[in-house]
Amino acid sequence: MNTKNCFLFFQLFLIFLVLIPISVFNITFASSKANSIDYISFPSGTTVYSPINKTYYSNFINLNLTFGAGLGVKYSLNYSIDDEHEGSIPLIAKFPDELHVVNIMTGLVNLPELSDGSHSLTINVLCSLNNYHGANPPGPPFKPTSPDSYDYIATWIHTICFTIDTSLPELPISENWVEVTTLSGSGGIGSTKTFTIEHVDWRIRWAIEPGNHSERQSFLVYVFPATGIKGSEQWFESIQHFGTEETTGVLNILNYSGSFYMDVLASIDSYTMIIEQNIESIPEFTSWTILPLVLSGVFVVIIFRKKLVKSLD
Repeated sequence: MNTKNCFLFFQLFLIFLVLIPISVFNITFASSKANSIDYISFPSGTTVYSPINKTYYSNFINLNLTFGAGLGVKYSLNYSIDDEHEGSIPLIAKFPDELHVVNIMTGLVNLPELSDGSHSLTINVLCSLNNYHGANPPGPPFKPTSPDSYDYIATWIHTICFTIDTSLPELPISENWVEVTTLSGSGGIGSTKTFTIEHVDWRIRWAIEPGNHSERQSFLVYVFPATGIKGSEQWFESIQHFGTEETTGVLNILNYSGSFYMDVLASIDSYTMIIEQNIESIPEFTSWTILPLVLSGVFVVIIFRKKLVKSLD
């Protein structure tokens, strides 16, 4: 093999070393992350955070959403589950003292107890506005209420399917689960301290002491990313447990790492939460790093080629 062929072979070998690890990381981890859904957005401006298309391990869940209300638009939102349970969705302005072209409203409804199995949630959105002078009529889906009317309405119907399964997932038997921290407290409303997860798969093992109260026992925990501004982020996972039949459980969280805190709303005597992470789970090799690594490999090849050509001369 002559010198030119040796040099060409070396170039291809370096590029191979750079590209193959990148491809392996993306094939291994990107597919699992693509399946994770934190919310569902609809054309009406409605974004639903729960319930979404997933399985919940409690018979009691909350309808949690936001709605972008345009300036001058009147609106009403209603829901129904399995065409049986239905009601209105009260909305509260996220920034009530500020004037926005689109004001973000938040809605939270405690849904009735749901049986194990498949369910469907239907959200009906009705918006209306008045085009006082008729000069700039709104576009679709708004339609006039009558041919010569300046009153316009628009409606949307959104459907979400989800599953209830109250059988708790089994804990993996593995030495790879390492405790990060233990959080404990009593009933009431409060936030936990911030903790940091270095691996992407982790879990919360929880236990409660219900007490001897006559009212229904509740243990609600909402997990938030710690961005430094509390209230600026939407919670992405939750424990929503009611009753006294089960006093322990586990919440598995996949494809998330970083710093987090939890809001706890509990009508119990006390609780304990053990946060553990799987040290075998590796963060995804992010796609934005691919180009810099490729360019670095090409740069190394160019430098080596110049040195080789110079030495041959």
